[in-house]
Amino acid sequence: MSGYVQKALRRVQHPPPIKPQNQPHEHTVPNYGATQQYTNTPTKEPTLDTANKIFIQQVLGAFLYYARAIDHTMLVALSAIAAEQATPTNSIVNKIKTFLDYAATQEQAVITYRISDMVLAIHSDASYLSERNA
Repeated sequence: MSGYVQKALRRVQHPPPIKPQNQPHEHTVPNYGATQQYTNTPTKEPTLDTANKIFIQQVLGAFLYYARAIDHTMLVALSAIAAEQATPTNSIVNKIKTFLDYAATQEQAVITYRISDMVLAIHSDASYLSERNA
């Protein structure tokens, strides 16, 4: 999939970022010393028009395919944006721009498979406070 990200960025007409973006989405800053951690409160922003909603869906569709196939580091950011795409606001457009800057900054991802004698054991715990309204 050589050049897929560059083609997708050209298709959505995203200019190259001025500063490199090494984080696919904003993170919630932990409140050290607090007894409880809270998610960000939702804001009352007006929803966007249909053209912006279609733009968000096009970006998510193009990069979700690439993220599932090649670059798994994008999946969390895409999932967070997709969860809010039903009622798009300006904050989602800012998240999309941050994500597109990340995609433009990162090098092309490559998956290499090699044979080995390793036995892989995995443990997964549930995510906590990573999504609003979860």
